[in-house]
Amino acid sequence: MAGPEEIFRQELKHRREEAGLTQQALGSLTHVSGAFICQIESGVRRAQPPLARAFDLVLKTDGLFERMAITIAKHADVPDYAKQAAVLLGEATSICEYAGVVLPGLLQTEGYATALMQAAAPNQSPEDTATNVRARLDRSANILESEKVPLLWMIIHELVLTAPIGSSAVMSEQLAHAVDVAHGRRAVIQVLQVKEGVHALTSTGQLALFGFAEDPPAAYLESAYSGQLVEDQGLVRKYQASFEWARAIALPPRTSLEFITSVAEDHRKNAKTDSLA
Repeated sequence: MAGPEEIFRQELKHRREEAGLTQQALGSLTHVSGAFICQIESGVRRAQPPLARAFDLVLKTDGLFERMAITIAKHADVPDYAKQAAVLLGEATSICEYAGVVLPGLLQTEGYATALMQAAAPNQSPEDTATNVRARLDRSANILESEKVPLLWMIIHELVLTAPIGSSAVMSEQLAHAVDVAHGRRAVIQVLQVKEGVHALTSTGQLALFGFAEDPPAAYLESAYSGQLVEDQGLVRKYQASFEWARAIALPPRTSLEFITSVAEDHRKNAKTDSLA
């Protein structure tokens, strides 16, 4: 039996086609892109009540879509947010990330990503781990090596830099790679030092804010085994404000890269000591 979200998608597609409108045409009339309409109809994004109200006005559906959107927001099952986030990652024009637990996926090296995945799924076969790592690295390469790299702004907590993920050698390589990405003008990186204490994103962990040329922004909260895509614009604005507060107390970009380079050198020295032990 179809759930409320699937019924919404089917009904939207049916009413749009019945009105003789393409996805691009409906998007233009409701002030979003045709790609965004496609994402709604395919289940990647959810239509929030204000947009659903616009659908009702254009399609003359007497409040149908707004009522359905309100119901979905209150009672809908949790969708596969990881897949949704992967789609948004590839389509965003700006990506702002706060990393309070691990380095952002876009910056991760093979060694670092492998260590994380092995720790999160110790019973997973080496082959499956390698496949998942390769998929992550490929997604990162597709974005960082694109002709139109989105604006990438990352705030990384100091503890993320010093935590021994994998080994000292892995961390040294990982941090050097992050600095290389920033020096290549593919990302702006700032370090939030421990001495700043409690801050606006202390309890957030991992946060990504997606911005788009024409469509509403979204936030993505991630943990080891789950994630939450936030599309309620009131909540998205709160996360955006929290990111700005954290950015205001972080080290400037140039000083941040010097700090990361110093920590990488500490890891390199530890790796050398470990090899002699």
